[in-house]
Amino acid sequence: MADLKARLIRGDRFSSEDTIETQFNYTGAVYSCDQHIELVSGVAVTHGGGASATTPLHYKAIERDADSDGNIDYSSSEMQVVQAEKGTSVIKVCASVILKSEEDAWQTAYEAWKAENMVTITLDDGTETIVYKNVAPADSEEEAGTPDTPAPLTPTVYKSGEITLEWTDDTFV
Repeated sequence: MADLKARLIRGDRFSSEDTIETQFNYTGAVYSCDQHIELVSGVAVTHGGGASATTPLHYKAIERDADSDGNIDYSSSEMQVVQAEKGTSVIKVCASVILKSEEDAWQTAYEAWKAENMVTITLDDGTETIVYKNVAPADSEEEAGTPDTPAPLTPTVYKSGEITLEWTDDTFV
């Protein structure tokens, strides 16, 4: 079971810009983790330097955040958010996650599918090409076409609790 939490760590109600820290607790290695914003209510918000709220961004880098096996630590990250105009926004941070175990299982299924359905042949000019085997010709009574590959993985989406952002003016006293 995984859990995503978020909190404001920089910014205030007199600025459009805020920084959110995320904390993602999970078990095992993560293959991919893209983050975006869900706008619950209020003023539009961008993240990561200007991407729309719903645009998924990858906030980690292999060069900086991976261990010796190439697995990236997604347990924490920082997200820059900017309100489009003065007002209040209620948002959730969302993470679309595929575990490494899921990706490994898909790769195994794909390699098995490929071995069963494709073959590499050498053409007369010496070049190699990959073709489908066991495909019915278009003029046969069988259904022509290529066999379906394993279904692409669908990420699991985790959401933080609600965070309220406020951009307003102060008054002279």
